[in-house]
Amino acid sequence: MSDIDDFYNSILNIRLHQNEKTKELIQGITKKAIDEVKKVTPDLEGFCKFLASEIQEKLNQNGIRNYWIDFNELINVDHVVLIAEYRTTIGMQHLLIDPSFQQFTKQENKELIKLKDWPSEKIKDKNMVEDLIKTGVSELDERRWNDYVTGFTDNSQNITLDNLLKGKLKREEQENDRKRK
Repeated sequence: MSDIDDFYNSILNIRLHQNEKTKELIQGITKKAIDEVKKVTPDLEGFCKFLASEIQEKLNQNGIRNYWIDFNELINVDHVVLIAEYRTTIGMQHLLIDPSFQQFTKQENKELIKLKDWPSEKIKDKNMVEDLIKTGVSELDERRWNDYVTGFTDNSQNITLDNLLKGKLKREEQENDRKRK
């Protein structure tokens, strides 16, 4: 991001004391949501929208900026994830939140539907895959974002993380302006 974007983001998050504790809070919120669903069913398949909604509500309550990413809008895949952001001394950090990612891992008794390959097999960053399977949360930068999206489609159309988040912020600002009028 440019200096002006970084400044703008710092203003948006000015009331927050964000740091590594924010990262731990995001991970804790995600774990709690996953644990609640697992009380009912051990399989998180099909729960991406429910989990994202529950987690987003808690993130919002804690003042953590986050973005709802609907893959149907991006790459025509029925899946929803969140991207949360927080500021550290080295700048704005992003976390990918995909608590139901395990449904995209290759399993012997399971058939892949609507995708050519298992995303967990296509994603090159195996640390990311492991983080998403274990906790539903992984650190995110441009390289990891591209790797993640490519796991779901060969036609990612160069959806950069920076442009995606800027577009979401712009639409949010326009919506807020419309509400004020």
